[in-house]
Amino acid sequence: MALLALPDGITGWLLPADTEDTDVACGVWDGEVYILGVQDKRTGRQQTFLGECFDIATGQADDPEQSAV
Repeated sequence: MALLALPDGITGWLLPADTEDTDVACGVWDGEVYILGVQDKRTGRQQTFLGECFDIATGQADDPEQSAV
């Protein structure tokens, strides 16, 4: 498996070849691969690779142009 060849401490997004976005990340620590979800620390909502918070259940994504206020 190519993920096991990554250097220890590396983290990144796990993006399937047939999709444009993902909500799955992975990391390698002590020779083991961990599959992770990413959560926005401010809102507690799921975060995706493209930066939008996406709700899988509803298929709704936050407006990428929304105000940070």
